[in-house]
Amino acid sequence: KGEAWVFHVLGGVSDITKSVWVAQRVPRGHFALVANDFTIGELPSEPNEEFLFNREIFRAAKAAGLWDGVGPLHFSKTFAPESMAFESPAGATPIPLYASLRRWGLLNLAAPSLQLSFKPSNDEYPFSVKPDKVLSHRDVMGFLRYQYEGTEFDLTKGILAGPFGTPFRLEGGPRSGQVARGIAITRTLYSIIAHTGPQRQLAWFAMDTPTTSVYVPLYSRSGAVSTVYATGHSSEFSRNSASWAFNFVNNFMQLNY
Repeated sequence: KGEAWVFHVLGGVSDITKSVWVAQRVPRGHFALVANDFTIGELPSEPNEEFLFNREIFRAAKAAGLWDGVGPLHFSKTFAPESMAFESPAGATPIPLYASLRRWGLLNLAAPSLQLSFKPSNDEYPFSVKPDKVLSHRDVMGFLRYQYEGTEFDLTKGILAGPFGTPFRLEGGPRSGQVARGIAITRTLYSIIAHTGPQRQLAWFAMDTPTTSVYVPLYSRSGAVSTVYATGHSSEFSRNSASWAFNFVNNFMQLNY
């Protein structure tokens, strides 16, 4: 049908349901972003053409003490962790703004005319936006390399930047503090852009972090890929692996970015 949906799922509630799930259709021509957090908002009382969900979701939310049953159930506000106190894993140092900063940055990049103001809470942003222009795969590549350049959260300048203006900072803790979460980070292993359509389907694939990598097309009708893209293991260095080559470039650049 040429549709796109955002789907969220989490564990259930004993004696009510094994899982709680919800899906929302992305409006045609819109850009939607999920960044390690729930993004779906208020639910209708019954599933419809725009929303699909487990019908036991309301009873489960009340039984778990997450919702009082008054007014519409807001999925993200009910089931998502609090933005400023989010921990991963549980008990670790909180990583505030982990999702909200990325959503603010990319929603504004897709639709700058909206001039969305920054909100600490991820659930205060729209589910999707209509881009100011038709987006190409090149635009999406730029999104994945975005470091909030030109904004107050620019990771390439000032105190948020590392030595020589590198946007990559060590993710800290109680002794070193936390820095803003970029779109691409130094521990990114790979990224994929699925490019689908009636004429052809392919994936644009980049090893390591997109900021210092190159996207190559992988066609759906191809029977194999180059040996350098089919070789390598994360625990064993190899000069015959594209993964290790791009990993080396990224690490070597940190000496004088």
